[in-house]
Amino acid sequence: MKYLVTHEILYRLTVDARNEKEAIDLAENVPYLEWDNEILIREEIVPLGESPINPNPAS
Repeated sequence: MKYLVTHEILYRLTVDARNEKEAIDLAENVPYLEWDNEILIREEIVPLGESPINPNPAS
């Protein structure tokens, strides 16, 4: 059986900047792998088809 697995992740980065625009510009140039924090905020698993063993598990 196939499942669609979705992870929604919040990335955080602290930058020193003179204003909000400069902070955004600095953050956009840093790859996510170099960001300080990574937090899983939502996980969703959705079946994409019926199981050949148990085609209707809700019954």
